[in-house]
Amino acid sequence: MVTQTPGGQLVVSSDLRQTPLAAQAMVANSLNRIDLPLVGTILGLHGQITVNHNNDAAGATPEEDGLGRLITSFDIRDGAGRTYFSVNDGRLLQYLTQFTEGRTSVWPSELATVTGGGGARDEFFNFIIDFQDTPVPGGRRSVDPVAGIVTRENNINELVVQIRFGTFANLSTVGDLTVNSITVTLTPIIVLSGTPSQANLFANGIARPEFRAKKEDDVASGGALGLEFNLPNGFLISKSLIIAVDGSNDRGTVDGDVVSAFAYKDNLGGQVPFETDWTNYRRSLQSTYFGDGTTFADWTNVALIDWEGIKGGGGLNRVGRMESDDVLQFTGAAAGDLFLLHKGFTSYGRQFVA
Repeated sequence: MVTQTPGGQLVVSSDLRQTPLAAQAMVANSLNRIDLPLVGTILGLHGQITVNHNNDAAGATPEEDGLGRLITSFDIRDGAGRTYFSVNDGRLLQYLTQFTEGRTSVWPSELATVTGGGGARDEFFNFIIDFQDTPVPGGRRSVDPVAGIVTRENNINELVVQIRFGTFANLSTVGDLTVNSITVTLTPIIVLSGTPSQANLFANGIARPEFRAKKEDDVASGGALGLEFNLPNGFLISKSLIIAVDGSNDRGTVDGDVVSAFAYKDNLGGQVPFETDWTNYRRSLQSTYFGDGTTFADWTNVALIDWEGIKGGGGLNRVGRMESDDVLQFTGAAAGDLFLLHKGFTSYGRQFVA
């Protein structure tokens, strides 16, 4: 995530705080809490997950996307009950990061050193939650920040990250990978209150970030674009991340083995502005977001929709629309599920004064 922009910058580095918070130990099968500072406007969040593990036997087999699957929820909430970011499966956070960064090395789909016996070792996985209109290749941004969590000026008295981890044994298909500990270190990117940059943000207008996740169960084979799922309403959707998994909860090794095509249908207007083959669309994303160094198989059955490219005007405006006015359609190829993460913006409803 890059917060400085060329020429006429709203935000300058001297007005930013990018200090890592203290590392927090995570507890399996529990809701873990990390408090965020209330000293300005948070533009995004960088994080590092450290896994310390042993290999108890030769040939331990890691689960596909094991660490992502280990996270069963990740939320950012304030003390008034407002949710700014929410995922119900860590793989959504994993692939959101990979599209943002344009490479898979920040969070590989498998643990790097799980074969053979040996003592304890650390492995590191990084993630990014960018509240701006990204992901873009390489995490670069060519526009000024437009969204953030306004804390002090919005009278927020509590802002927490809540992470729930599942069973550590889930990291290995045969259960012989022993996890000793998991820690998380967060670095919020903050425009400090009382600075010229904060005044510039408020004068320019600051949006509230929205991330909403949903799981669509029991996708099955059927007719062409015969599956329809409603899109969330009440905000402007910028991007939608889609992960298709098979009956074993795996992305699988064959692209398109869960869905073979998908589309966006405007039911209110009676139009289908976007329709594509699943695999060919993903190949276009490969060249746009990843390029050299990331193979097509590294992110099998994962896709990203850029709504501005389909609708213009910053994305798909769901403010004032009924639930079924806009739908995603899929052609099912086999039994499985879909994980979806919709990223966008809404209004704070009033003008802040720095």
